[in-house]
Amino acid sequence: MSGSILQDYLLCDEFQQARALFDSGSARLGGFWGGSFSFFLGGWHGARREGAGRCVLVTSCQEDADQLLEELEAFVPDSVAAFPAWDSLFLDSSNPDPLIYGERLRTLEQLLEPEAGPVFIVTPVHALVQPVPQPDIFQDACVELVQGRELSPAELAATLTAKGYRNVPLAEEAGEYSSRGDIFDVFPFSHESPLRLEYFGDQVESIRRYDPATQRSLPESVEERVELALTSGDQVFRDCYRGEEALLLDYLQESDRVVLWEADAVFDRARKVFNNLLGTAGDAVRDQFLLRLRSRAGVHASCMPVASDSVPARTLGFGSVEQMRSTDISRAFDSLRERISSQLEVTVYCESEGEANRFGELLRDNQLGGEKGITIEVGGLRRGFEITALSRAVLTTRELFNRQVVRRARRTKAASGKAIRSFLELRKGDHVVHLVHGIGRYMGIEALEKDGIEQEFLALVYKGDVKVYVPVSKIDLVQKYIGSGDRVPKLDKVGGTSWARKKDEVEAALMDLAAELLDVQAARLEHPGIAYEEDSEWQRQFEAAFPFDDTEDQVEVTVAIKEDMQQSRPMDRLVCGDVGYGKTELAMRAAFKAVEGGRQVAVLVPTTLLAQQHYRSFCDRMASFPVTIEVLSRFRSRLQQEETVERARQGRVDILIGTHRLLSADVGFRDLGLVVIDEEQRFGVVHKEKFKRLRSEVEVLTLSATPIPRTLHMALLGIRDISSLSTAPEGRMAIQTELSHFDTNRMREIIVRELNRDGQVYLVHNRVMDIEVLKKQAQELVPEARVLVVHGQLNERELESRMNAFMRHEADVLLATTIIESGIDIPRVNTIIINEADRYGLADLHQLRGRVGRYKHQAYCYLFLPEHRHVSPEALKRLQALVEYSGLGSGFQIAMRDLEIRGAGNILGKQQSGHIATIGYDLYCRLLEKCVHSMKDQHYQEPVTVEIDLALQAHIPDDFIRSQEIKLEVYRKISTAQSREALADLAEEFRDCYGELPPQVDQLLGLQQLRLDCTAWEIEYVGCEEGNLILRGGEKLRGLLDGCPCRISVLDPATVAISLRKQGLPRQGQKPGKHLFSLVAEWMETGKFPESKRLGRRFVDISK
Repeated sequence: MSGSILQDYLLCDEFQQARALFDSGSARLGGFWGGSFSFFLGGWHGARREGAGRCVLVTSCQEDADQLLEELEAFVPDSVAAFPAWDSLFLDSSNPDPLIYGERLRTLEQLLEPEAGPVFIVTPVHALVQPVPQPDIFQDACVELVQGRELSPAELAATLTAKGYRNVPLAEEAGEYSSRGDIFDVFPFSHESPLRLEYFGDQVESIRRYDPATQRSLPESVEERVELALTSGDQVFRDCYRGEEALLLDYLQESDRVVLWEADAVFDRARKVFNNLLGTAGDAVRDQFLLRLRSRAGVHASCMPVASDSVPARTLGFGSVEQMRSTDISRAFDSLRERISSQLEVTVYCESEGEANRFGELLRDNQLGGEKGITIEVGGLRRGFEITALSRAVLTTRELFNRQVVRRARRTKAASGKAIRSFLELRKGDHVVHLVHGIGRYMGIEALEKDGIEQEFLALVYKGDVKVYVPVSKIDLVQKYIGSGDRVPKLDKVGGTSWARKKDEVEAALMDLAAELLDVQAARLEHPGIAYEEDSEWQRQFEAAFPFDDTEDQVEVTVAIKEDMQQSRPMDRLVCGDVGYGKTELAMRAAFKAVEGGRQVAVLVPTTLLAQQHYRSFCDRMASFPVTIEVLSRFRSRLQQEETVERARQGRVDILIGTHRLLSADVGFRDLGLVVIDEEQRFGVVHKEKFKRLRSEVEVLTLSATPIPRTLHMALLGIRDISSLSTAPEGRMAIQTELSHFDTNRMREIIVRELNRDGQVYLVHNRVMDIEVLKKQAQELVPEARVLVVHGQLNERELESRMNAFMRHEADVLLATTIIESGIDIPRVNTIIINEADRYGLADLHQLRGRVGRYKHQAYCYLFLPEHRHVSPEALKRLQALVEYSGLGSGFQIAMRDLEIRGAGNILGKQQSGHIATIGYDLYCRLLEKCVHSMKDQHYQEPVTVEIDLALQAHIPDDFIRSQEIKLEVYRKISTAQSREALADLAEEFRDCYGELPPQVDQLLGLQQLRLDCTAWEIEYVGCEEGNLILRGGEKLRGLLDGCPCRISVLDPATVAISLRKQGLPRQGQKPGKHLFSLVAEWMETGKFPESKRLGRRFVDISK
């Protein structure tokens, strides 16, 4: 339908005259209210003449550029590209964000092809100031990859290295490459996904794309020809002002036009950028740039009326649209009726298909469904406007329902970062736990000869420097030791009794824990809960109106929550997920279901600021539904609180959000159906006792930013309903984290950079007594920054006023205590500085860091240490862990690293942390799972470890995988595969990622399959001794032997020797070889001893 409005508009005299001015290249156009400028540009695009050139749209700030880009995509979705500004400035010590640099490179590539690519390029003026390679240098730096053409891996690697690319084991981020045999992976800056080249000699045999998280090739992604813009962002960044750089303007053709949106603001902003960067020393450079921009940008556009002076001008007849001030949706439809009665046609833009369906239903409910004058569109229009020439109003649901603007991150899936590989954290010198020998120290992978066959072993050192070599085939017996806190464990003695004793003591304590948890579960089952109906149409519409794509985890957890709510027992589900992974949205869906089922909902949060944040979020999401939402906090007056409490008692409040105030004796509900608890561990002991009572009476959904590791999750299955969100939402970027001593110059640099990209800064200082001193220092350092102070000792009105002022961008820096730690979400804040960071726990630091990185910009976290105070080794370890684990989903590693604070301490109680320290986290989880099964009278299958001693060449050769870390991961994957299908999938994965499998890896996969088959027959040992096949196992082994035609000798009740000499088994002193392995593998797989005729063919010359 937007096309039909544009078509109508193209015929208007107003558009024809304005378009003529626009095409002239020298004009002033005004009166563009709301999103009307994007609408006008959409019309110009539709009427654009062939060869008219591109249009570069320059704004004064990134926010305006984002808004213009999003609105243009609503009208001309395939004709828009961005040229963003680097998050780092040229004189900043930080490196530029490779993803932003990649987007800049892609746009430059498109500009070099005038006949292809987007028509509109949207950019903020400070992006124009930042240098790019000269066009001829840029073209020379491009390398064309063509299927069938010769370009040796060594030559390509040398080119990439020279351009600043990093050679890594696995290419997972932009600017990395990896060469592994016949496979060459590269992640170019200018591509949204990495490329995998498969070689035959020096010839490129195939080119395909792959997923950096899984390392698997993407289906249907084979390409014959790809061009790589290899210019390194790092390199250009450091070459600024050396006479070799250019600007975006140098890439434009003569037919291209530059248009300034709010020209005065653009020029003012350009002056500020130069002044902040270079001071008075940059005056000449600044004036030269401004002169060039003025001469190139002949068309200026504005929302304000314009007057004609020396340049032709026209003010168009667009009108503004007022935003509704009430959340009462009936008033929105009253305003629609007024417009229809005034002979105005109305187009309403919705965020999503789900919201469009819901809005159509609301029109019918309000007797407006049959109106011909109202049409509905789906698109990212942020602001409405009126088209006087067409007697038409274009509105958005944001204005109609008084919603906040949802700021979308324009990121690709490639930004989702590296996959989490817990076992890759095992490094030489780390403590490990061997299930039999106890706690030792890992010393790396060593190749040793055993029975004349080369094999690989994990080398472990125990007490008294005793070395134990663990075959890689038994890698599942070894886990990294993770205790609690910074305690260094003592090494166990090989063959001693203390390790077994410690395991028995912990297991006894875990039996008590399992019993306690099962008692809580039994109490819940005694109180019948509310069995809610399946999803209604409203529920489906509400979920479809979510303006972002659900992650797979969100879909799974949504289903789990609904299944709980539709059962008769009360729900008690814990949803764990890292900061910003979408827990609040899941809570809103559960709350909506409860309200639709006629019940009330209480949302409990630990802080007043978080209560206000949730209140705004719930109101925005449910604005188009008849849901009454209230908040109880100290930001409300006593009278307001009393009124809210009374209305809740009467059942006139559907969702009540608040702090522990909700647990007060005077607060009651007419029909409470669901309690949502956010960050339960932050409440006090008394409150937690009340939660325990609630769990047996009503549905309880608990949210925690403490990600729970999968092993603990699996151990608790059956006694605690737990869901994990482990997938980052699309658009989330890892937060760059830096540790340094307090430095005033660095602090100014950080704040100025954020100001130059229109952002805001959190400055955290957790001592109220001298917070004003730091404020004075910050103001002296950065006089152009507006600084506000907030802390918990401010009165309610002042605290609310200051927070609202900061959210309205009336201040640039918020100097705060940890009052901002929980849930405050301000998209414009993308830098946080934490002063005296050594005073915080790891969990607190991770929570604080999670306050930034909610929007499209690269986010930064700076941990400042005191200049003149000693920092303890333990504090330094915590801070180093935060820097190391700064990727997406890093909360999982931090949960493991600081388990006492963030892991089992929150879920099981802190008394369990001592047991974890005793035997290590992984074994603790295994024993817990065993105890849970025992308490529930369920059979617990102890892991069967099958030892296979057939002297096979089964390992990963160095020429297949060099990296010890990657080898460990591959060994771990093979040893944990539990089915034939899983092993086949692994074989395919290894071929895809590393090339054709060598025989040793084939044998490794075959050995694991044999272990699985032996486990089914309860066989614990397979070996060869003095010409006999030796098998040791349980009762099932007898059934296997029944069909064996060979002579069998019973060595002991569990062990037999089978003479296979007639079948060609080698005699004493000869190696069994792979032929015997094939015989045993076929026997175990089929359960039938291979026929002698086949043996004669398969086992000839067996000693070789």
